[in-house]
Amino acid sequence: MSAKVAAEIIQTIIAPAVLITVCVIFLNGLLGRYTGVADALHGMARDRLELLQNQGYKQEVGLKQLQKIDTQMPILSRRHELLQKAVQAVYTAIVIFLFTMFTIAASTTLNSPWFASGALLLFLVGVGLLLIAVVFTSQEIRVSHRIICREINATLSACQAFEPALQRQGNSSVR
Repeated sequence: MSAKVAAEIIQTIIAPAVLITVCVIFLNGLLGRYTGVADALHGMARDRLELLQNQGYKQEVGLKQLQKIDTQMPILSRRHELLQKAVQAVYTAIVIFLFTMFTIAASTTLNSPWFASGALLLFLVGVGLLLIAVVFTSQEIRVSHRIICREINATLSACQAFEPALQRQGNSSVR
């Protein structure tokens, strides 16, 4: 094998290596989100347990907090599940791209059309897994957006309920 042929083989193998780098960058962002959602779930579970142990749910504020936790935990759990699927798809894509690199090397070394076809198929499977990870991530972001919008609306509604009382207090202090 000449140096030129070896260089061409290495250049051919670099495409999956670039995609592995893309996967790692994408994975870092996903793992950050995954950890954040997991931390939020742990915090809510701890808060729920404290409310139940201290019987805080017997007061109106505690009951509302417990209801809020019970509403949000399944949604956060769904987000966590979507992120887990995305992370698993990216890790699997990395493994597939590594196999692709070996298959490319084998196809050029053995001059085998079977290995060349296998390398292309593996490459496409890896790209497909990345696409699946992006779909799971976009679903998680959509769920996250809905939670935020719901909280904003609930907060605005609660504030509007207090506005008349605040206005009365403001008027009485002016007199």
